[in-house]
Order: sequence, then C-alpha cells, then structure tokens
Amino acid sequence: MNTEDLMSIVARWKTALAKIDELEASMKIAKEAERKLREEDVPAAMEELNVKSLTLHDTGEKLRVADDVYAAMPTAGCSTTGSEV
Repeated sequence: MNTEDLMSIVARWKTALAKIDELEASMKIAKEAERKLREEDVPAAMEELNVKSLTLHDTGEKLRVADDVYAAMPTAGCSTTGSEV
C-alpha cells in the first residue's frame, strides 16, 4: 500500500458519495411523483367520475377516497419535529 493506492481508495469513496447523492435526489423526485398521484391525481379523477371506491382488476386491491387532515407546527429553533394531528 502506498500513497497512490490511498488516493485511489479516496477517489472511489468520493465517487460512491456522489452516487448516493444522485440516488437520493432521484428518490426524492420519485416520492414526490408518487405522493402527487396518491393525494391529488387519483382522488381528482375519482371525484370527476363520481367514483367512491374502485377495485383493481389485476390485484383486487380496493381504493377509496378519504378526507384525512394533517397539520404540522413550525419547528424553527425547536428541538422537536412537526407533529401530526
């Protein structure tokens, strides 16, 4: 093992960290897309079609629209996180 080997290991480490950052950014985008479909697009389509519940043919899963309410308190300067009601 020499300094050049160490530099190579550090370079691979930095590449791995960059890949993690890239994957986390992709995951954030995918989660937001899923949330929008779940919370906005599917309920809006069901409402437009006046569908109260739906059974998926391929899996038998049942969908229904529910009015769930969430609230969060701002946490600036606090050591606790937002809470759901």
